[in-house]
Amino acid sequence: MRRLFSSSEGLEPNRYVIARYRISAANDQALRESATRLALLTALGTVDPLPIETLDARFEHGPRILEASHFAGQSFGEATIAVPLEIIGTNDIVAMLLNTLLFSAEYNFVKDIRLRSIDLPDTILDQIDGPTFGTEGLREVTQVWDRPMLTLIMKPRAGVPLKALHRIV
Repeated sequence: MRRLFSSSEGLEPNRYVIARYRISAANDQALRESATRLALLTALGTVDPLPIETLDARFEHGPRILEASHFAGQSFGEATIAVPLEIIGTNDIVAMLLNTLLFSAEYNFVKDIRLRSIDLPDTILDQIDGPTFGTEGLREVTQVWDRPMLTLIMKPRAGVPLKALHRIV
């Protein structure tokens, strides 16, 4: 898995979507291991290679982890992941964004995860007619100034009553 880690030096920005997460690893799992799982699941849909894949192809064409480090004195840190456009395709950006936002929330390798920012390459931005409002405009429309505008709460899909979940949230 070490081959997934690389620097941003030499990375062609127009070939990658770059997502930055605030992440807190679950259990005793290291932040780097959680970042690795996050990168593989959001970009490739599975941690383990499929029978038709080779490890070399997976590493050559898969995501890159540009950073995975703890904030000083904290139990959480930041993970920066670059996903190649060749995996996503320029027409599938909405599905990729939904995967980036939601897919990892179903797994137990993170205790807390927040998408902090996402950089889209010009080849994607050129296809988008917006933003109509921008961040400040959306805050004005929604009157949301002091918190994230989008949140997600996950609960087990079966077997846990909503009232029980409410007690722990």
